[in-house]
Amino acid sequence: PPQVKEEHEEMCVTPQKEQLTTSTKSKASTPDETQDDGIATSSKSADPPPKKKDTNSSDVIHTVDKPFNCDVCGKGFNRQYNLDLHVRVHTGEKPYNCNVCDRNFTSGVNLKKHIRIHTGEKPYCCNDCGKRFASVSSFKNHLRVHTGEKPFKCSVCKNEFATRTTLTRHIRIHTGEKPYKCSVCDKAFGLKTDAKVHMKTHTGEKRYKCKTCGEQFTTWIKHSRHRDFHRSEEQSSSCT
Repeated sequence: PPQVKEEHEEMCVTPQKEQLTTSTKSKASTPDETQDDGIATSSKSADPPPKKKDTNSSDVIHTVDKPFNCDVCGKGFNRQYNLDLHVRVHTGEKPYNCNVCDRNFTSGVNLKKHIRIHTGEKPYCCNDCGKRFASVSSFKNHLRVHTGEKPFKCSVCKNEFATRTTLTRHIRIHTGEKPYKCSVCDKAFGLKTDAKVHMKTHTGEKRYKCKTCGEQFTTWIKHSRHRDFHRSEEQSSSCT
C-alpha cells in the first residue's frame, strides 16, 4: 500500500508565547483505513475534497461573504467543503466509524479527536501549570484561566465569558430557552447536566454513597451536604 505521512501534533504552550512544536511520523494506510496510535479506524466515504483557495474569488477563508448556503436551514458557509460537512447534520450521515466502540462521526477530524478517549493521548500541554488536553479547543479555553481573557460578551447584560459554550448557556437565562427535554415527563431544562440529574428521579440511580451510614444520593452536591451533616454531629459529640 502507498505510504502516507500523518502528522502527530505535540503542543506545549505558555500563555505568553504560545509556541507550537510538531513532529511527523510516517504510517502506512489504505484509502479506506487509517491508523491512529495503533487503533484502526475506517470510513465508508471520504470527506468532500476541500476547494482550492482562489484569492480572486469570494471563496476565500477570511472573507465575510458566505455564498454557499444550506438548503435546509439557510446557514451560510465560505467554502463548499464546509457546506458539504454541515449537510451531514441534517442527513444524519456519519461515514467515519470507530473500531473500538463502534461510534460513528461526520468527519475524520471528529473521529481522530474521539480516538484519544481510548488511547488516553493528550498532546496539548500547558507550560504554566502542566495540565494536558486531548483537543486544541479545550487547550485554548484552558489558557484563558491564566490570561484572564474573556472574549465572549453577552449582548444583553454585557457579562463576559471565557468560552462560547458558557456564553450560549448564559444567554438562555435571557431567552428562557430550555432545549433539553425529559423523555419521560417532558420537563425541559436549560442545561444538559440538569436534565441528566433530573432523569435519575425516573431511573432511581443513586451513584453517590455515604461511607459512614451507607445512604445513597443522586448528585454529588447532595452527597457532600450529607457528609457535612455527619461532620457537624462528630463535632457536637466531641464538645460534650
